[in-house]
Amino acid sequence: MKNVKLFSLIIVFCLISSIFVYANQTATTQDGKQVLLKSDGTWEYLKDQSQKSYKTFKMGTTIKISNIQFCLNSARWNKGDDLFSPESNNIWLILNCSVKNISNESVMFSSMLMLKLIDKEGYSQEQAIFANTKGTLDGELSPNQLMRGEIAYEVEISQSYWEFILKPDIIDLGQAIYSIKKVQVK
Repeated sequence: MKNVKLFSLIIVFCLISSIFVYANQTATTQDGKQVLLKSDGTWEYLKDQSQKSYKTFKMGTTIKISNIQFCLNSARWNKGDDLFSPESNNIWLILNCSVKNISNESVMFSSMLMLKLIDKEGYSQEQAIFANTKGTLDGELSPNQLMRGEIAYEVEISQSYWEFILKPDIIDLGQAIYSIKKVQVK
């Protein structure tokens, strides 16, 4: 019985190891260029990530990324209520968004995993789960289905600029960035 367990453990280890051996790998050349080494024996140069620039979108712009259409429709302030409110010198920034599945298969959307707000200095802002928002941006979307909802973040009142980042595929590269200026928020 001991031999069977040991043999099974060795087989599982070999299978897991083979996944890593045959997966794509990256390497750096002597002159500092990144190369993707593919499992089929071919290779290609990777774009220099330090020089990669992302286009920022304005509020109200509908974009297509991965298998969804996304739009940051509007932004508003909320000071909270008697039960829940942001900390002193903070306010809730509530973002109204639309997500549409443009693929032929169902997709999952998660505001916690796919959306992030960062301030001018690059710090991530806390999601405000107790803020009074309308709708939700979480769940399964059937093909051609539209979901609209709000997501709230707690920000400092003194801040004047944020970037709202959508990363619809948590494994693959690619993101969309919306710029939000204080003067645009209602």
